[in-house]
Order: sequence, then structure tokens, then C-alpha cells
Amino acid sequence: MACEPTTDYLRWEAEVLRLRAEYGEQIRVIALNEHPPPSEFPEFVILGDSALYTIEYDRGSLSGARAYSDRTLIAACRESFDALFAEAEEFAGWYARTIR
Repeated sequence: MACEPTTDYLRWEAEVLRLRAEYGEQIRVIALNEHPPPSEFPEFVILGDSALYTIEYDRGSLSGARAYSDRTLIAACRESFDALFAEAEEFAGWYARTIR
């Protein structure tokens, strides 16, 4: 997810993502102004169909993660993520248009 205009942090993160994309990771970007997240939209990691972790921060610093194993919840989160991913722009095109 990215917002425009870009910030120094987003430009730095884009360079890291560019390298990851060059090594084959599938990265896409979705504009926050076109798809604003719900007010409480956590950072999360899905591992297969049996584990989901929400990443927690305290005053901007990583403080831990909360684990979930409810397969119904995991499937719903994956479905939402997949729908956003399908709508998102390919990273290379976004990078060329926005960062370079």
C-alpha cells in the first residue's frame, strides 16, 4: 500500500522492494487514496492456511505479534488480501512512474 505524494521513507522502502522484485518476489502496489484501509487495518502475515500473525507496534516500535489459528479467519483474510492484490499495480510499473 502506498500513498502519494511519496515520502522519504516510501522512496527508501521502494528501493528495498525493487531489489526483492528483481529476485523474483511478486510485489504489487495499491494506492491508499483509491482503496483506503479500514480504520483498524493491521499489518499481517499469513503462513499457509493454518497460521496468521498480526504485527503489533507500540509508539512506532515493533512490540510483538499475535498468532491466530482459526482457519475460517485465515481464509477470510487471505480472500481479502487476494482481492486487493489482484487490483494492485505491478511494482515495476508503479516504481517507474512514481519513484524514478
